[in-house]
Amino acid sequence: MSFWSRDDYKGNISDLTTISDESANVLGFLEHQDGTLFTPTEIREVRKHAYQAFQTLLLEGIAPLTWSQADSKASNFFRKEILTCSPAIGLCESNWKVDTLASLVYGQW
Repeated sequence: MSFWSRDDYKGNISDLTTISDESANVLGFLEHQDGTLFTPTEIREVRKHAYQAFQTLLLEGIAPLTWSQADSKASNFFRKEILTCSPAIGLCESNWKVDTLASLVYGQW
């Protein structure tokens, strides 16, 4: 595990500039337990699940205008959905990877 904390990731962000897929570069903190980064295919799947979770929040009437305005019900629902489809994203301090994922992709769906 290379990026247990957000600070671990921020300290190594320059190492990720060699990744050719732009979406992989933006979500370059997504890694498996052995430290290997998610593949572009895995990242597409994570995005797909994130968009589905956001759509559910919208249908339930609890989708925030921006992710920074998400209440605990929306945040907890999103965390549960993402960690169910990709448990490796939860291997970090204080769910920072799930929360960062939501912040980065919420405005794109």
